[in-house]
Amino acid sequence: MKNKKGNVAVIAIIIVIVAITAGAIGYLFAMTRTQAPVQQTATTQPTTPVAQTQPVVQSTTPTTQPAAQNTSVDETLNWQTYTNSKMGYTLKYPLEYVPNPPVDQYGAENVSFINKDGATFNVTVDYDLNGGIGLATDPTPDKDSIISGPSDIKISGVVAKEYKIKNSDNTTADYVFVSSNNKMYIVDNKGYNSNDVIFNKIISSFKFTK
Repeated sequence: MKNKKGNVAVIAIIIVIVAITAGAIGYLFAMTRTQAPVQQTATTQPTTPVAQTQPVVQSTTPTTQPAAQNTSVDETLNWQTYTNSKMGYTLKYPLEYVPNPPVDQYGAENVSFINKDGATFNVTVDYDLNGGIGLATDPTPDKDSIISGPSDIKISGVVAKEYKIKNSDNTTADYVFVSSNNKMYIVDNKGYNSNDVIFNKIISSFKFTK
């Protein structure tokens, strides 16, 4: 009887242990079912746009060059200056030319400039317009000698007449006639080996002083 009671006690303990274990397992299972499932949240990273490489365009705009400066030189800068206070004019002439003393006759004064090669130019002033040498009214006595002209030019701001004339020896000469202060001024390059370029520069330097 005593062993029988002991077996019953053991069985009872086992039953209790089984019951406790079953209860614990059931409790854990129930807890697992009630927990909310963890959702995996996908994190979307912003996509950085890839910068596109733009083609390099070479400029074809032409470069504007600065305007060229005027570097012209006054070729008469080193020339001599001749001034005739009596007749009221001044002009420049090349260094190789020498002015002769004025010659006064028939109501006109003449100054000749000559170089070593015989090239000449002359300044004649007819100051007696009522008589004199008559150049004021008839600057070219022989009309058949005119090759070209008259052409209008300006001397010291005054309109002048320019002629190309054939001389009696078949050479040619330039004559410029200009009236100022009741006088007729005649500048010419009549003479041997005359130079038109030099003559034109002399004319451009001619100024009235009265």
